[in-house]
Amino acid sequence: MVNFFEHAYKTKDSNGIDNQIWTSNSYPTMFDSTKNEDLYKAVDLEEVHTVLKSFTKDKFPGPDGWTIALFLFFFDLMGLDLVRMVEESRVGGHITVVINSTYIVLIPK
Repeated sequence: MVNFFEHAYKTKDSNGIDNQIWTSNSYPTMFDSTKNEDLYKAVDLEEVHTVLKSFTKDKFPGPDGWTIALFLFFFDLMGLDLVRMVEESRVGGHITVVINSTYIVLIPK
C-alpha cells in the first residue's frame, strides 16, 4: 500500500497528466470561482467585527480568559490590531504559536 501511494504521486499517466493534479481534480469543488476569489481578498475591519458579533459573547477563545464581549467592547481600540493579526496570518500562511496555544486542566472529581 505504501509503495502504491509513493509511486502514485511521482508518475504521469499516458496522457501526460500529473497524478497529483488528477487526484486533486477528483475531489468535489467546494467553492465556485467567485467565492474562491473572496478567499484571497484582504480582511477588513467590518468583516472582523461581523465575525466577532456572530460568536457567543460570554465564551473566551483562548487561555487568557478574555471573552468575546471584551473584544467587542474595546473594538474601537483593538480592531485594527485584530485586522493586522488576521491579515498577517492570511498572507504569511501560518498562525502564531501564542494564538494557537491552549491549556488543559485536570479537575479532580
